[in-house]
Amino acid sequence: MNRTIERIGAALLIALFAWLWHEADRQNTVMGHHLARLEAFAATVEEITARAEPEAAEADTSHSAWKRDLMERPVLLPAGVLGGTMRIRAESDIRILDNRFVWARFDDGHITGSAVFERHNGPSGGNAWRMIGYLID
Repeated sequence: MNRTIERIGAALLIALFAWLWHEADRQNTVMGHHLARLEAFAATVEEITARAEPEAAEADTSHSAWKRDLMERPVLLPAGVLGGTMRIRAESDIRILDNRFVWARFDDGHITGSAVFERHNGPSGGNAWRMIGYLID
């Protein structure tokens, strides 16, 4: 009787271990898929930024008001952690990609990230911003 219980227990442990192994492998596959999507997003942002650098360098002085305006809107950024507030710290953390899109680096003192924003003229003549997407490093 004890031997039978031991065998059943061992079989259950082996089955549980096999199921856990399968679940871990499945989760790795899912996480790998998400990681690949995030890396593709980051590569796209970097590519856009690299292409826009020469134009952005010329436009930096004329777009300084855009940068300051975006820096004053932390509500557009994702929530910080451990009580921190995400902020764009300096104008040098912002790249004007064209007359519509802007890339910016932000942090809350604990974690960093980057985002792409769309800018258009608001109803009162000021800038209206919309976050297109972000990536936490």
